Amino acid sequence: MKKYEINPLDKKTIQNIWKELILIDQQHIEAGLLELWNYENYVFDIIDKWRLSFYIHDTNKILGYRIVSGRGKIKGYSHSHRTSILPCCQGNGLGNMLLKKSIEKSLEYGYKGMTGLRNKENYISQKFLIKTNWTNTGQEINKNELWKLDFETNQVYYSGCIIEVSKDAYIFQLRDNKPEISSPNIISTFGGRLENGESFLSAIKRELYEELGIVIPESNFHRIGYIEKYDEYKKHIVGCTYYYTKYYDEIIQCNEGKSIVLGKNDIITNDSIGDITKEMYNRLLCSDLQNKTK
Repeated sequence: MKKYEINPLDKKTIQNIWKELILIDQQHIEAGLLELWNYENYVFDIIDKWRLSFYIHDTNKILGYRIVSGRGKIKGYSHSHRTSILPCCQGNGLGNMLLKKSIEKSLEYGYKGMTGLRNKENYISQKFLIKTNWTNTGQEINKNELWKLDFETNQVYYSGCIIEVSKDAYIFQLRDNKPEISSPNIISTFGGRLENGESFLSAIKRELYEELGIVIPESNFHRIGYIEKYDEYKKHIVGCTYYYTKYYDEIIQCNEGKSIVLGKNDIITNDSIGDITKEMYNRLLCSDLQNKTK
């Protein structure tokens, strides 16, 4: 099985690879399915474009890309401006992989859905949109159909944080041993569920203030990753984004569960730590976030 990698499509990257993107577009343009873009189209600045756009590649070349911004056609939605996959790679799930990544980031920045325009002649696009749960709004813009994707309402979202409180020591939450809560008596990160209109980042800032009484600037949070889990108790999927931060001042309160400080070796060997918490800690160790963070 081929190994694919998805990377952010920021402005600097586009400046370096835009001619490769044109080659990916070429057959779609000739078939009348995509507009011809020039360099200025690719690098044009729009709100959140450099946060929500991605490209996918293997070890040899770029295989496709998706450009998304915060300029949605519906208030509170992000907007997918352009998706292009090499014709030889269509049907391999690359479009869906790019879509999931842009959805994940859109959620992180507080968007509740995504819009996109479909060329009426592009039946491959229509098939993909239906398969991935988009709906036709019935509106037309410049003779293109406006479709929308409402992010899953039966899914809840959670934001958590691994907090380093001294060199190689971290504070975690020992959850209450109550049968009516999820994951009772398990050691996990502090954090909680997103409230209406919140981004993952604003949610973790609020949760740490509510649970530990600490105020950490958003710029001090560093994203580790996103993961989904099924909550057996509440019977729904939870989409979780985890962050890492340092807080070396004294923490004197804990308003939910009990706080527990663990060293590096304790985290690896402690059987009471939740699987996702361990997974995110391992991802942290494999990253260079700790070296970058002051």
